[in-house]
Amino acid sequence: MRKLRIQGRAAAKPKVIAATGWDTFDLTAAIVAADLEGPFDVVTLLIGVNNQFRGGALTEFEAGLASLTDTAIGFADGDAGRVLLISIPDWG
Repeated sequence: MRKLRIQGRAAAKPKVIAATGWDTFDLTAAIVAADLEGPFDVVTLLIGVNNQFRGGALTEFEAGLASLTDTAIGFADGDAGRVLLISIPDWG
């Protein structure tokens, strides 16, 4: 954010919804509770390792990730190019 401001670009303070240790279910519930209003210029989504750590099924993670991805794209005004998605579990 600081670099953007130095370059003369407007940058609002990011809205951080998640907390360390959450899985897809926790994040989904927090998004609903936060009652966010978009659209946002950029949306980031980093999720997944806690689903695996807690022993969740891959199918549950896939469903949660698909739903969260759709939500993130919606917050980006339907533009998937404004969404950065990082999922880090190793389901191997």
